Amino acid sequence: MDWRGLWKPGRLLLFFAVGSVMFAPLTADLNQTHAFNPEWPPHARFHTLVMVFMSVGLTFTGWWLIWKRSPDHITCIKVAALIPLFAWVPFFPAALIPGAALEDHPGSLPRVLGMPLNLFVAGLTILVTVLGYWWYWRQEGKFLREGEALFVRESLGAGPARR
Repeated sequence: MDWRGLWKPGRLLLFFAVGSVMFAPLTADLNQTHAFNPEWPPHARFHTLVMVFMSVGLTFTGWWLIWKRSPDHITCIKVAALIPLFAWVPFFPAALIPGAALEDHPGSLPRVLGMPLNLFVAGLTILVTVLGYWWYWRQEGKFLREGEALFVRESLGAGPARR
């Protein structure tokens, strides 16, 4: 893979989706409504802070997987794409649990397309992740198919494929 292969659109979409795993909690949870909320018990604040710091580590791990040069780069991309999915998909079943809520007070979050902002961001990031992975796989799949065809031709003694 040459340097041009690093700047594929699918890889860039995954970069932003993985980045959301860190930037959303840093902006939404490190404030008076969550981690520093005086009404929250200390143990609830502890778990919020653990999640925020964990999201930072997961993001840097995902970015490393996206940009590292590896003969098994497809697996690296698959694992990197799982990070935002593991972070954002749980918003949907969690919203269905009795006693859980997407916002502290109904209507306190801005609405986008009728949804609370956090749920909209979760859905958008899932969509970007799937699109980025699909786009990357589509480009790489074409490369792999061409490489496999070349390998098969050479192994049959037909010589390299004409280009």
